[in-house]
Amino acid sequence: MDDTDAPNPSGPRRTFVRAAVALGGAGAVASIAWPVGRYLQPVGDGVPEDLPPTDVCADSELAPGQMRSVRVGPIPVIVLRRHDSSLVAWSALCTHLGCTVRFRPESDDLHCACHGAVFDAATGTRRSGPAPSALAKLKIEVRHGRIVAWA
Repeated sequence: MDDTDAPNPSGPRRTFVRAAVALGGAGAVASIAWPVGRYLQPVGDGVPEDLPPTDVCADSELAPGQMRSVRVGPIPVIVLRRHDSSLVAWSALCTHLGCTVRFRPESDDLHCACHGAVFDAATGTRRSGPAPSALAKLKIEVRHGRIVAWA
């Protein structure tokens, strides 16, 4: 009997090992590509239209240049009394990845500490950073001496 006629017992094993290595490599690539893709995909800039009116505070409790944080439904919201005494309310969710923005009175802006996005406190527009769009604006008014915000 010739050695070339003998069955090769390593053939099926070799095929299995190659398939396992290929599958493992594909899993490794996916485990890197998923978070990178998630990082690059913006979260959006809208808020649901059906959020109920939410009491923020008494009108007299919010002086010019001050802010309050409140939840309107599931959305964290920043309510600002501008220096001209007007009121604005912005979704506090950064449009990049949904981190919460913070008001910085010294620079009169809203800053996302996650990746450095900066938004104008008066208009909600993006000044810099990776955020693709402005913050979502909410409706706000004073009712019976109370500040109320809703979508």
